[in-house]
Amino acid sequence: MINNLKKLFTYALLLTATLSLTALSCEDLSDEITIDVPTEVTKTIRISTSEAGPFTKTEPVDIASDEFNENRDKMKEFKVVTLTFDVVDNLTGGSAVPTNVYLSFEADFSGIGLAVNGATLQDQLNGFTPEFTNELRRAIEDWILDYSSNTVMDIELSGDASGSMDYTITFTMTSTIQVGAK
Repeated sequence: MINNLKKLFTYALLLTATLSLTALSCEDLSDEITIDVPTEVTKTIRISTSEAGPFTKTEPVDIASDEFNENRDKMKEFKVVTLTFDVVDNLTGGSAVPTNVYLSFEADFSGIGLAVNGATLQDQLNGFTPEFTNELRRAIEDWILDYSSNTVMDIELSGDASGSMDYTITFTMTSTIQVGAK
């Protein structure tokens, strides 16, 4: 009889311990967590002219990457990390450097622009002041969060060509999408 009581007590203790461990291992997953999803958008723009004079090039850029589209409904925050322009001169003898260059970004009813200066087109397009870079980032972030149903932004580049030029410009924007998940 004492052996049976010991066995019953042992089984009861094991059952209690098992249930306690099970309860401890179950986490409350009702709280939402935030996940950072990196994304990158690249757009190639070609500016080419054989004559001196004014030029304007407008290119639509859809900043909705695959990651953006997959997480649009769960998006809590959108942060632009980098904005860069890489320039390739396609003329063997070298392209003329444009002057009076104005670069603008426009989406829906809002836009932001800047007159850019530099010895080369590469310098002009990547020579933003920190203030303008921050203002541009904020404008894109606000636009995406407020108007994410339309994700097309126009990049417009205008200026004066002093001669023949043929440039391929690659615009790259890296960003982070903060997504809520349970």
